[in-house]
Amino acid sequence: MVYRNSRNYLFIIAIMVFASVLIFSPYALAGKVQLPKDKEIKVSFEPNAKISSGKLGTGDTVNITLVEAIEIGGAPFVDKGASGKAVVTEAKKAGWFHKRGYIKVEFVELDGKGDYKPPTGSKIMLAGSVEKKGGKRLFPAIPIFPLFLLKGGQGTINSNAIYTAKIKESILLESK
Repeated sequence: MVYRNSRNYLFIIAIMVFASVLIFSPYALAGKVQLPKDKEIKVSFEPNAKISSGKLGTGDTVNITLVEAIEIGGAPFVDKGASGKAVVTEAKKAGWFHKRGYIKVEFVELDGKGDYKPPTGSKIMLAGSVEKKGGKRLFPAIPIFPLFLLKGGQGTINSNAIYTAKIKESILLESK
């Protein structure tokens, strides 16, 4: 008799688990999942890229790569290595009289990579930026000039570092 009651108990638990899966994850069963707005993700620029106020100007694009897979509930929905782009929104070259350079790059979008992709023609929109101001030079650009003619340093962003971006707006990914 105890054996029969424990089987019934296990059967009821199994039905409850199945019902909760049906109720709480309709998108996963339908091959869809929603990436929430403001979810933080890790991205990096192309290795050894020259992201400098001396080389780039406002409006130039820079390639980015997803460093860690985007996961929801422990399941990956956008694979590591997905490509995207960022745009230089401000760039000021360094100048004479210690004028420092400045560069600001904003993350724009990310392509879907893996089994789940955004609807055709859509991208995963990103928010966030990286900015860097150049330093002062301690030596003259041309040694025979007086020290007040020192040129400031360019604003340079480390392309080998990992940066945090956020998903700008929630998007529904579909299984392909």
